[in-house]
Amino acid sequence: STVDSDIFDNTIIVPKPITNNRHERRTWYNADRSSAFDYSPYDKTLLVDTDYMVNGTTLLPLFDSAQPLLAYKTVQPIFKSKRHVEKFGTKNTVMWWATLVIFDRTDFVRDVFDVWKMVENNYYHYANLFGFDARQFRNDFALSIALLM
Repeated sequence: STVDSDIFDNTIIVPKPITNNRHERRTWYNADRSSAFDYSPYDKTLLVDTDYMVNGTTLLPLFDSAQPLLAYKTVQPIFKSKRHVEKFGTKNTVMWWATLVIFDRTDFVRDVFDVWKMVENNYYHYANLFGFDARQFRNDFALSIALLM
């Protein structure tokens, strides 16, 4: 597909991941997000799902944070009034959302992304350890395990 590069300061086109997931008769190419650290040339990067709509400036203060990596741990569903923490697997592991991640170029963040890749490359092993279904790759699970380690 083509990209309207006039609206972006810089467009980085990466190869389509070799692996993909089937979900409800649709193919999702959601592997290789763990390579975002390698692909990004920026000192601070905002990694956002393509189906996440940014409709204002609420994310801008994240760029001023001194934290090397930020991700959401709570979620507030549309029809619910309270935020909650999702858990996954038979171990009830706290889930960090890979939907929106902001990160800098520190050694800590490089380590997180390296472990994220390791989890992705050995997903069936980690699914067995943490007790979740490995048939559909979840970046949220892989990031959560990387942050746990």
